[in-house]
Amino acid sequence: MDGSASPIAPCDAMDEASTSKTPPTVAGDEVVVVESSGASDSDSGSSDEEDGTIHTEFLYRLMTTGASPRKIFIKLMELPDTEATMQQLSKFSDGEIWRLLFETVSRRQKLRQYNTLLDAVELIQRSRKIVVLTGAGISVSCGIPDFRSPNGIYKRLKEEYPELRDPSHMFSINFFKNNQQPFFSFAKELYPGKFQPSVTHHFLKALEDRGKLLRNYTQNIDTLEAAAGVKNVVLCHGSFATASCLECRHKVTAEDIRADVMEGKIPKCSKCTPQLPLSVYKPDIVFFGEDLSADYYTSVGKDVEDCDLLIVIGTTLTVAPVSSIPRKVATVPQIIINREPVTHHAFDIELLGDADIVTQQLLNLLGWSETVAPSFKPLREESQESVRMSYWQSRNPDPCTPEDFKIVALREMYETRNLAAWLPESRDVYMFVPPARYIFPGATVIEVDRDDRKRGLLRRNPLASSSSSSSSSGDEDIVPPRPTENLLAPDQPSTSK
Repeated sequence: MDGSASPIAPCDAMDEASTSKTPPTVAGDEVVVVESSGASDSDSGSSDEEDGTIHTEFLYRLMTTGASPRKIFIKLMELPDTEATMQQLSKFSDGEIWRLLFETVSRRQKLRQYNTLLDAVELIQRSRKIVVLTGAGISVSCGIPDFRSPNGIYKRLKEEYPELRDPSHMFSINFFKNNQQPFFSFAKELYPGKFQPSVTHHFLKALEDRGKLLRNYTQNIDTLEAAAGVKNVVLCHGSFATASCLECRHKVTAEDIRADVMEGKIPKCSKCTPQLPLSVYKPDIVFFGEDLSADYYTSVGKDVEDCDLLIVIGTTLTVAPVSSIPRKVATVPQIIINREPVTHHAFDIELLGDADIVTQQLLNLLGWSETVAPSFKPLREESQESVRMSYWQSRNPDPCTPEDFKIVALREMYETRNLAAWLPESRDVYMFVPPARYIFPGATVIEVDRDDRKRGLLRRNPLASSSSSSSSSGDEDIVPPRPTENLLAPDQPSTSK
């Protein structure tokens, strides 16, 4: 995620519950927080859920009004408002402080009765109104080009269009209105029809076929959910399936402009005057500077009341307003399937690794054999200690004392950093890390603190989360809503940054 701001204020996405709190006011650098009386701690879980959502959206409002994160941090942490404190905080970027603030105000507590993979299977079996929130990670295996790798779209775009200060401006509506060529130079690489659904897309279809899928909220624009036959889908960020003229709003299908897009041409409107500068068909994806559809807000408002299980797949939940969905259903069991942990939200069960491998294992345990690929071989579970022992022995075959083993194992753990590296190359094992984390092949789980600066912030912050294992950091972690940020594959560590 890049750290540039969006013209859309996140408060546009606030639900009606947020009106119970008086908006913040900003006078210069001074942040004035005025709260109206709300529900007490003794109220129902639903009230707690709404309270958590209000606090998070409240921070978004402060962030987009230009408030100083350092001033907010000082007030929230009850630190002395002195020049020395500000000097200490100046060592950290705005993004780092905003991230810590969002982690601090997140109110959801893990449901302790759900911890194991079998718990996840039982939850899926008994649930009838499952909401699945998906991101770039479910399409990585489909071959869709990535954005932020060394040879990704953004790097090539920067080389071809050096006037682009930030390559992500390719998806800025303001930039697009003035210059459409950068977008259409690369749109052919992302266009529908070139890619096939992944195993994870078929997992969604299996849920729907069994009457369990209430809704799939996808942040992707690749239309692969439809290609897999999934019908209960909300395209949070739109899709390439249709395009609309910026001048007269005439709508066409992706096929109508395919020839122009495949040749890198700018498709001109067939209905209005082609000489007009905005007589151009823009695919109906949500660009930076555009709001999400009314359908999204309407569906979320209904579904949060009915949802009995939330599954998040292939997203790090850094893009508002979609990232607020888990907090809106805080009392509902929640499972995450992702390559890396999402540290700013407490999930009940974490299934970390390649989404296709994890969903295949789930399908196998559920007994839905018709959806399991014939080539899939079920993985076996091993404890963290067992996997670590096997990993060490494979690299150090000579016998040694238990004391020697511990020393070398600590060295190996520090050197590898990623716990998934302990798994055998055969990719037939997944590791259980109590109380509720599973590490599958393809995961990126950093056990050792990766940033002394973050530890310094945590030491000053008694309310913050006590651990962090995400592999992302800095200004890229928490940004104002950028609706197309999770376009296709940038969420995944293997394809981003």
